[in-house]
Parts: sequence; structure tokens; C-alpha cells
Amino acid sequence: TTSTQALMLMNNPWSHDRATEMAARLDDKRSSDFVQSAYRALFSREPGAIEMEVAERFLTAYESAGSGDETETTSQSDHTRAAFIHALLNFNELIYVD
Repeated sequence: TTSTQALMLMNNPWSHDRATEMAARLDDKRSSDFVQSAYRALFSREPGAIEMEVAERFLTAYESAGSGDETETTSQSDHTRAAFIHALLNFNELIYVD
């Protein structure tokens, strides 16, 4: 991994768009169901207990902080879920094959 690869995944509009699209497809109402669906879709596995706890804290904190990017079609919840998916897309587990 090089720093340019990590920066591209973090900052490139393409990866943000993919995260937004995936978050919209995973339309689970409860955050715990959303997290489980995201892990199944991206990693083909269920999240562990610690991963669930960290994910719930992330979603709560991000939602509380607010981004100010809400529009008529996207809510803070939509932005929060897209940010969570974007974070998962940057996991080494997704980038490398063991």
C-alpha cells in the first residue's frame, strides 16, 4: 500500500459515489441491520461483537455531529450511512486477499 492509494480511496469522488450508492441499496431501517447487511455485502461475513459496537458508536457520533450537507433528497442519516460504507471500503480486509 502506498500513501497515494490510501489518499485516492479516501478522497476520490468515485469512491464517495460508490459508498453513497451502496448505502442507498442497503435500506435497512435499524442501524444494527444496516451494519450487518454492509458487512455481509462487502466482506461476506457477519460483523463481530466489537465491530458492531464500534459501528454503532460511529453511526451515533456521525449523526450527532451533522455535516450540514442535507438536501431535499438526502438526509443526515443518508450521509451518515454513506460515510460508514466509505470507511468500510477503505478497510484492508476489502483491499487485500488473504
